[in-house]
This record gives sequence, C-alpha cells and structure tokens, in this order.
Amino acid sequence: MTALAKDRKAPQYDTPDAVIPRLVNLPVAAATTIYAGSLVASDAAGNAVPATASTAIKLWGRAETQVANTGAAGAKRIDVRPGVFAFVNSGAGADLIAAADVGKLCYAADDNVVALTNAGGRPVAGLIFPFDPNNATAVQVGVGPGFASPSADGSGAAAAAFRARNVVTVNVASLAAYTVAGNDGVTNVAGDIVLLSAQSTAAQNGPYVVGTVGGGTAPLTRPAWYAAASPTSLTPNPASCARRHRSTSSMYAKNRASKSPTFSSVSRRASSAQPAT
Repeated sequence: MTALAKDRKAPQYDTPDAVIPRLVNLPVAAATTIYAGSLVASDAAGNAVPATASTAIKLWGRAETQVANTGAAGAKRIDVRPGVFAFVNSGAGADLIAAADVGKLCYAADDNVVALTNAGGRPVAGLIFPFDPNNATAVQVGVGPGFASPSADGSGAAAAAFRARNVVTVNVASLAAYTVAGNDGVTNVAGDIVLLSAQSTAAQNGPYVVGTVGGGTAPLTRPAWYAAASPTSLTPNPASCARRHRSTSSMYAKNRASKSPTFSSVSRRASSAQPAT
C-alpha cells in the first residue's frame, strides 16, 4: 500500500452527476499536495488532506483536480466529489475485499487504497458497491442521502448521516438477541447496520451494528460513532423512515434497470477534470 505521488483516474460509476450532483469545496491544509483522483479527507481543523490510516480524519470523496498548497492552511481550496468511485483493493489477507463483501463498509489504508478491516486505526472510506473482482473496488464515499457518514470513523465523532442495510419497524424485545431473518425483507449478517424505528423505549431507536450471529440471533450494539450523537436527533418517525427506505430502494432499482453502464464505459466517460495516465 503506497500513497499517491501523482494524479490517478478514479472512474465514477454511472454518469458523473447521477448519484449526488454537488461538489464539496474545502480549504487545503498547509504545505499539502492532494492528487486528482485521490481519496480526500478533512483533518481536525477542517482542512483537506490526503486520506491516511488515521481515525482523526473524515473522508469526503474524490479529488477533482490536483492542488499543491505551498502556503498556509486555506491559501488554496479543492473541489471534492462524493459518489461511487473505483479505488485500489488492498488485496492482502483479512484486508482483501471480495465480491461477498458487497454492502459492507471498507476503510482507507491511504489516499487510493481501501481495505476490509480498520486495523484498529483506519477511517471509514465508504460502502462497498458491486464490482468486478478483476478490476478496482467500487466504493460509495462521501456525504448525502444514503451515504456512509464521514464521521462514522470510530473516533467517537457525532454522525451526521449513515446508511442502514434495513429498517426494523417492530419492537425488538431484546437487544442481546435480535432475530436476524425477516426484517424488512433482509437477513442480516455480522457487521450490518440496522435502524430500529419502533422500540417501546424511544431512546433505543436509532442505528445498531449486528454482532456475531448464532442460532438465528445476534446482539445489537451502538456504532462507535453514535456515542457522541444526540439520541433525540436520531430518533426517527417509524412511518416516514420506512417510506423513505422503500422509496430509496425503489429508486435505486429503477436506476439500475434503466442505466447500468459497464466499468469500461464509465472509464471513458470519466470527468474531464481527471488527468490522463
């Protein structure tokens, strides 16, 4: 795993504005170079830096251009695009991302390599999307509706947004013995994030991580990033939450049916801001 020393192409899946049509503009940290096509994060001061294996940073998306800031922090700024992009698969041991890992979170090893585990100190890169194992790994990175939160990095920072695999619209009697099958049409596996929306105890609503499954049940625990969040702000309206989940799933299915480009076709349509290699 080696951090970038030059610009790279990070092809976007689907058309460039199909997932989330906006850019995030960030001030660049002092004496910092960020290469086009790299994973971009913000540091504790809110300045853009290349992604590294540190939970002190929060990832935002792909760098649209190369920016070399030789001055003070904020002397230059950079446009960062959230979306689904191709990054290098760590491809080693427990960090290897396989086709079976689609739907799980992956972690940034550096500014162009993603891994399956956090190794105790990597930030969340994003959600693993379906990809061709013979090519780079597709990762949904950034913020916005349905995106993994840049704060969901295990650092204890409050999560502004998160992606749940499914919404549970009935009361879970025991958080220590959650029935993994038949929830919103999903059978959960260890590591899934689920959203409880109908708990008898309202403070129990919100996101949980599914633990080790045994005998059809698993314990539910709060994500590390939930600790600093306000339980009140994350208590959903069960009806609206379920409607939004179904609507998002339906919209995604419709988009997939009407426009499902190949990886090679996406590469040819990559943003003009991406340099040739």
